[in-house]
Amino acid sequence: MSIREMFAERSKPQPRVCTTCEWFSGQSDDEQAAAREWVEAGFSVEELWRGLKKLGYPLGAISLRRHVRECLG
Repeated sequence: MSIREMFAERSKPQPRVCTTCEWFSGQSDDEQAAAREWVEAGFSVEELWRGLKKLGYPLGAISLRRHVRECLG
């Protein structure tokens, strides 16, 4: 592979993977629905995040906010 080919490959847009989507896909349908309903009801995403942390779920506040804005938005 030449430097030009490496540059061309690197310059292609990389698909952005939402790690929160990946994490939620491993949860039960009921858990996914409950989180979606929370957001749709207009409740605080920060409050949802605090509750998830208390349950021991490994989500960051910023990644959850981005997930809500970009994936559920």
